[in-house]
Order: sequence, then structure tokens, then C-alpha cells
Amino acid sequence: MSSRHLETERTYELAGAGVPDLVAGTDAVIASVDDLGTVQLEATYVDTADLSLLARRVTLRRRLGGDDAGWHLKLPPQDDTRQEVHWPLGAYSEIPAAVQHTVTSLVLGRSLQPVVSLATTRHRSVLRTDDGTPLAEVCDDRVAATVLLDRPAGSRAPAAESVTVWREIEVELMAGDEAVLDLVHDALLAAGAQPSAYASKLARALAEHVMPAPPLPADHDSGSAGVVVLEYLHEHLEALRAADLSWRLDEDGDGVHDLRVQARRLRTALAVYRPIFDEQIARRLQGDLTQLGRELSMQRDLQVERAELLRTLDGQDTQVTGSVAELAERRRSSDDATARAATRTALASRRYVELLTDLEALTSGAALSPVAGQPATSVLPGLLRRAHDRLRRRARRAQEAAVPEERREALHDLRKSAKRLRYANEAAEPALGKDVRRLRKRAARVQSDLGHHGDAHALAGWLYELSRADGVDAHVGFALGALHAAQLEAAQEAERSAARSVRRLLALG
Repeated sequence: MSSRHLETERTYELAGAGVPDLVAGTDAVIASVDDLGTVQLEATYVDTADLSLLARRVTLRRRLGGDDAGWHLKLPPQDDTRQEVHWPLGAYSEIPAAVQHTVTSLVLGRSLQPVVSLATTRHRSVLRTDDGTPLAEVCDDRVAATVLLDRPAGSRAPAAESVTVWREIEVELMAGDEAVLDLVHDALLAAGAQPSAYASKLARALAEHVMPAPPLPADHDSGSAGVVVLEYLHEHLEALRAADLSWRLDEDGDGVHDLRVQARRLRTALAVYRPIFDEQIARRLQGDLTQLGRELSMQRDLQVERAELLRTLDGQDTQVTGSVAELAERRRSSDDATARAATRTALASRRYVELLTDLEALTSGAALSPVAGQPATSVLPGLLRRAHDRLRRRARRAQEAAVPEERREALHDLRKSAKRLRYANEAAEPALGKDVRRLRKRAARVQSDLGHHGDAHALAGWLYELSRADGVDAHVGFALGALHAAQLEAAQEAERSAARSVRRLLALG
């Protein structure tokens, strides 16, 4: 089993010995410093040969010593805070299967190997208030790092020339807030310390080994159609990988939603801007992304239904709320397990890893057509026009549909076209500027309105099915009927709003 927690810390470089007085000059916020003594820590960091984890500001280590020995995965920081995931140490030094599973999308089948070993002598202190509340822990670390990256596989030979030694101070919040970090920051800087230039000890140890970002095609300038679209694909491939990691850490969280969104963005870029790439490769990847979206849809659809149901029940009679929630959970428990299993299977498949590997190769410029070298301002507007025309045709079809079922299907297709136009303009915006920005925003509004329309119809159908379940009494059945009618009215209002949004969008072109 893994455990997760957030750590908020700052790191400093300080020459000399000892830590400066952190009590004086804090207006009694810090009242005392408890000396917790010294501990010896040993850590082995693992990564791929090309440092694919470190390139994404992720670190994975096996640590011995201290009170948190085990496998530690540290995720990219947000300001001073980052999430850390722990697994038990285990009996052997092999990387546990659960750990390897978690980083699947980051390593894509590459072998994980030791890259750095750290030996740290850590002197620990705790800063406290006058009532004993622990505000922050200060760690005075003396670090010796040995780079293992260039050793032959399986070698245990010493590499003295690769050892780097330094001192750093880590300040990690406990019960304090950012103001405490600011006080300590000022005291350390006054004593001659400087904020560390490195995001982690590993990054410092491998400062000379970090791989540069994949270069853009050398024969294309920054304003070419190929470079503009490749940059968009690279950004959203990385976002998809982050969403994958998020899902593996919390299968019931937003990761599956983010995965689907990024897959759609990638699929849209390949569909709308296909002439920029080798057509056969682009079509294949587009199809694989479509299949991935289908495989993830069940879990996401259930999440949306649950959120919409809870929103609809807000403010209802408590008897109705409790009865409906019980009915829904009874019906959904098996569905949720099935949906999670479907997502799990999709993300564990060889096809998925191959898809991400092929997308990685594509973003390096491996499958560009001659069109890619032409100016983005010449190529992209015409391709965007096709997406705009597609939306216009679907809007006309939706307007002409008379049968309710056909109309709902037509509106669903219109929403997909609006989404495609939104993402296509999003990709082109760095090159084409404010004109496509307006189109993107109006397409997003159409997508949002029609999303509300579809969600309301789906929830109305679900409420109807719940009303027919065994054991539903008359009071609850009546309430479900009223909620069903309200959802149908909400769908009609969303459709009216979407019609206005479509007219505003089409007026631009």
C-alpha cells in the first residue's frame, strides 16, 4: 500500500558551519529550537538512461535511515509544495511492481536503473512556538553524491571521480504557514545563505548529465506550420502523461477526465492538421486516440452522472435526498468497479504504451510532410476553415432535425465539432493571434452549452430509470418525476442558449 502527503519546503545553500539563530528577530513567532540530533541517510535514485523522470521534475528513490525509509516518488512542485508518495521498503532493492506501474506513462517501457547514490548526514531541528507547537523542521544536510549513470549495467566499481559534496539547508513546514517560511528565509539570507538553484538533490548531482529537451526540426523555423503544431502536441502529450500519473495515484479522482481531454486535444490536432504529417501515421494515431477515449468513457460518464445527481439533489427534502442517493449507490457500485477495471485495462495495455511512444516520436518531428516547412500563417488558416465549415454543416443538420432522437444525436455531433474547432484554434493561436482567440472562445461556449444539454438529458434518463426501481415509495417516486421534468426543462434551456452561441460563432466566419 502507498501513502501520500504534501510537503512544503524551501532549500538553501550555506557555506560554513552551523545554522544561524532562527529565534531572534521573529517577533516571538519562533520561541524555541529543539535539537533532534543527527541521522545518517542513504538513498539510491533510479531513472531511465535518458533521465525521463528528472526531465519532468519527478524523482524516484529508495531511502534507508531516518523515520521514513522506503520508496519515495516526488511529483513536480507547485511553488514550494510538492506531493510525495511512499511505498514500503521491501526486502530487496528491486523496484516494486506498484512503483513501476505508477510511472508507466513517464518511462514508456524503458528500464529503470540506479543513476545516483546519496549519503547524507542530516542534523535536524524543530522550530516551535511558546506553547510548543511545531512550526517547521530545519535540516542541515551534508551530502555526498555519487553518479552511477555512466557505469556499465551491474557494475559495483567505485567511481570516485563522480562524487560531489555540498551542504544545504532544508526548511519544511509542519504546523506553520508560509509566513514562517518567510521569517526563516529572511534569517538565512541575512546569514549569507542563498536559495538553492536546484529543484532537488538529484538535479544538483546530475547537473552535468541532464538531457536537453528534444530539439525541434532543424530545417524548420519557429514560425513554420510544423513547429507550431508540434509544440502544441508536445505540450498536451506531457499533460496526458501527468493525467495518467494522477489517475494511477487516485483512480476515483479527476485523472480520467484529464486523460480524455488531452487525448481529444491530440486527436484534434492530428485530424485538423493532418496535411502537416505523414498521412498514414497521423490517421493511425488519431484512430488509436479515439479508441483510448472510448475505453475511458465509461468511468468518466459515471463521474459526470454522479456529480450532476448530487447537484440536482442539493436543496431537496432530506428523505428524498437520502433515498435517491441510496438507490443510486446501490445501482452504481458494480458499475463503478467495472468502469475502473476498463480504465485499468486500457492503461495497462501494450497498445497504450506504444501509442504514447509513437506520439513521443511524432513530437520530435519524425513524421512531418513537406507542408510542415511552410509558414504557419499560410497553412493553418485554410485548415481551420475546414473545421469551421464542418461545424456549419452540423449546425444546419441539427436545425433541420425534427425527430427528437435525431435532434439529440445531431446536437451531440455539433458539440463534437465545436470542441474540434476550439482545440484546433487553440493550437493555432500562438501563430495567428487574436482572430483565432475569438473563435476559440466562442466555440468553447457552444461546447459548454451543448455539454449542459447532453448532461441534462442523460440525468433525466437516469432519474426515470431510478423511479422504476424496486422499493421506490410514492413520495420518492413523485420527487424523482419532478426532478426528471426539471432536467428536461434544463435541457431545453441549454439548447436555446446553444442556438444563440452557434449564431455568434458562425457570425465570425
